[in-house]
Amino acid sequence: PKQEPINNSKCLFEFAHSISVGDYIFARDGRSIVLGVGKVTSNYVWDKARKSHSHIRKVEWIHLGSWSLPENELFGVKTLTNISKYTEFIQKVLEIVENRSSSIKKREYEIYNIENLKSESFIPDETLSEILSVLKVKKNIVLQGPPGVGKTFVAKRLAYAQMGKRDEGRVELVQFHPSFSYEDFIQGYRPSEKGFNRKDGVFLNFCKRAAQNADQDFFFIIDEINRGNSSKIFGEMLMLLEADKRGLAVSLTYAERNETFAIPPNVYL
Repeated sequence: PKQEPINNSKCLFEFAHSISVGDYIFARDGRSIVLGVGKVTSNYVWDKARKSHSHIRKVEWIHLGSWSLPENELFGVKTLTNISKYTEFIQKVLEIVENRSSSIKKREYEIYNIENLKSESFIPDETLSEILSVLKVKKNIVLQGPPGVGKTFVAKRLAYAQMGKRDEGRVELVQFHPSFSYEDFIQGYRPSEKGFNRKDGVFLNFCKRAAQNADQDFFFIIDEINRGNSSKIFGEMLMLLEADKRGLAVSLTYAERNETFAIPPNVYL
């Protein structure tokens, strides 16, 4: 935040001078959510060509996802914290992350193709082939039908079929409802101990994960999309969802100066 220049300066100084190649880091959202575990693979670089986030270190990500910590085991408040001496805490976090990641990896290599999809669905073969073809080109599809016919079930398996495997780590599912908002989905401010902090929503976090793995397809499934106010929830994202607008960078509602965002081309809805 702009009101804390001393803390920001110290954070950047430590980012440049205290971290070493070979160190392991936890990426987190707030104090209770782990977003990734990685190994630092480069020295500090300042890239003046970037419009934002110009302070860079390359990281080899070992685990990427979203894991919640118990209320009695939380990260510190500081943006960048050295937790090397807290070995018990590190071990507990790794157990939470690795237990879930190992179960994902077991499914990750289970082959899944259109033949599996045909055997598990009630949709005619030619219709399934057409849906997959449209999804690949348009990047967005809506499955319409009465309640209880298995639209969400089919949506997940369409994702598996396009990936060629059951990789649940690249599929995210949310359900819209009347009180679901732009702040929940994209970005907004949330109360904290020191006032209000900006927090990325579920879709923005998902897109950031996809951007870090540009060689893989990611699938975001929205259940009960008609129950939410789509134009209010998506905001400027409605335009960016179009296939020919992928990669187009715009300034978000709560963005800081010169901060932009784009939906990566490997995201499908």
